[in-house]
Amino acid sequence: MAVKVTCVYVHVFGSCDSETCKRCVLCLLCVQLIQNKFSEFQLGIEAGSQRFERVDKMATALVEEENPKSTLILERQEDLRYILLCVPIY
Repeated sequence: MAVKVTCVYVHVFGSCDSETCKRCVLCLLCVQLIQNKFSEFQLGIEAGSQRFERVDKMATALVEEENPKSTLILERQEDLRYILLCVPIY
């Protein structure tokens, strides 16, 4: 999808010289690129979170059904939760 980018200086001051405009438009394009990458990152986090919830429910159901590997399942669930708690959030 093509996006028309207009120099901020034109919006603020009504005009600008070509060199300032080039830097400003490049800056706006970089910001747009970063915003797009962040949106992709957020979607990945949401998908991972949903996957974790589904797997956690399935694991809980297996343990409740007294699956022969219940002990292993519980250990792995505990390990995953520990890892998730230890990941720093910036």
